[in-house]
Amino acid sequence: MIPQKRGRHGHWANPSENTKRSGVMPPAVTEGSALHRTLARPSAFLGPGTLALLRSRARMAGTKGSVGISGGGRSAEEQYRLVTGASKPTKAGYGDAELGGSYVEVKKATAATLNQVRAVKYIPLVAFHEPTSTWYVVPAHVIVCLVSTKGRGQHTENPFESATLNIFALGKYKVASESDLKKATLDAIAESNKYPGLKKAMAMVLADSKALAARSIKDVMTLIATLKIVP
Repeated sequence: MIPQKRGRHGHWANPSENTKRSGVMPPAVTEGSALHRTLARPSAFLGPGTLALLRSRARMAGTKGSVGISGGGRSAEEQYRLVTGASKPTKAGYGDAELGGSYVEVKKATAATLNQVRAVKYIPLVAFHEPTSTWYVVPAHVIVCLVSTKGRGQHTENPFESATLNIFALGKYKVASESDLKKATLDAIAESNKYPGLKKAMAMVLADSKALAARSIKDVMTLIATLKIVP
């Protein structure tokens, strides 16, 4: 049998060439076997020089990625809080940031669609469009108006609970620079506060939705018990 040769970085040369010359087939690799455990360790077939180079490049990539959103380091929420000085809410359900006495919803879009927009919260929506690195700040009352034209919501019958929006329809609310995010958000909050009646209406929608859900669960569970249905 012709022995395999090691390459310049210490890893094995092409095993298929050795197989052709020797006529000996390599052993089968089964999960959990000693050979499988050996191959699962990069150091078993990569020389120390190659391993060091790969680890160095991985560290460099991680450093570059932490610079901003497009690099894959920070989330849109983290970047927004960093730029504006906003704080993180005590509960995730409140929003993604807190600024100027109001909670703020922050979303990232990788295409045209913004998912799970919750008009019922009546808080400003901050959206980051990743392909163009563009920020948008939409006042709460505008979100309610846009959602009110929908026949149903996203994964729900009530559009105010959850809906989609086309980010390209929000051009009016595009922010020129990331440094303008704080001012744009505070302006959006002030503008939405001019419509307390609309805010109250959304609070009622949310209360009605919770009451309906609780009543529906109770009624259906009672019926299931009556019918003696066992899942």
